[in-house]
Amino acid sequence: MDCVIHRLVLVCGIYLVPVAASGQHTASQPVGVVSHVKVLSDKVPDVSSMQAWKESFIRDGMSGREKALAIFKTKVMFAYQDSPPREYLQEAACVHDPIKTFNVYGYGMCCCASSNIEALARYVGLDARGWAINAHSVSEVYWNDTWHLLDSSLINYFPKTLPCPPTTSKR
Repeated sequence: MDCVIHRLVLVCGIYLVPVAASGQHTASQPVGVVSHVKVLSDKVPDVSSMQAWKESFIRDGMSGREKALAIFKTKVMFAYQDSPPREYLQEAACVHDPIKTFNVYGYGMCCCASSNIEALARYVGLDARGWAINAHSVSEVYWNDTWHLLDSSLINYFPKTLPCPPTTSKR
């Protein structure tokens, strides 16, 4: 990563310093604005958009389980558990957009982690839902005809489901 940054600084220096030093720019000339710069590395998957994320992590022919675990891996790779960032730009004060979480903040609470899993799962066509369990938020993703709990905030998932015991009545 340091090598990539050094090359970027070197390239900027080679092209921008001579222009600035030449004194050719005057106040009457319009100043250009550089925005939406996208710097990629061959060492880190591209998660700059939902489509870029999908191209980096999801392959044709993947099973539902493989897609769900790729989603789980993404969340664990790009964000950790901490007190959530609060923007107050949405109804929920916390940031629940996975792309913003991965690229801007890199952290969030269980509700953020759960919503990130659910958004990515739905984006690739899997059903997903969230649950609150004793003041903790978790997500479930549906594959192989059953729901599977993926708790990316505490880095835990259950790839197999156990059959529910039959209910008994004590009447």
